[in-house]
Amino acid sequence: MTTRIESKACSQNIAQFFAAKHGTYPPVLRPKDAAPYIGVSVPHLWRLVADGKLPQPVKPSPAISLFKTADLDQYLSDLFGEG
Repeated sequence: MTTRIESKACSQNIAQFFAAKHGTYPPVLRPKDAAPYIGVSVPHLWRLVADGKLPQPVKPSPAISLFKTADLDQYLSDLFGEG
């Protein structure tokens, strides 16, 4: 039987759940969490990487890509002229 907290966690992505619990986003995000963090789709996130507007993600293994939250924050600061 799932509790209300567990079912709520399923309706949010992991990064949002982490942020709600700890008050900050995790230091790295998977592409499916990184894209909404900067307000784009996952394919657009990869286009930004291909165009050199975002750094390449960290690859702890061949099947896992992780974007540094600091890199995403820097992209947003550069985009909006706050950096």
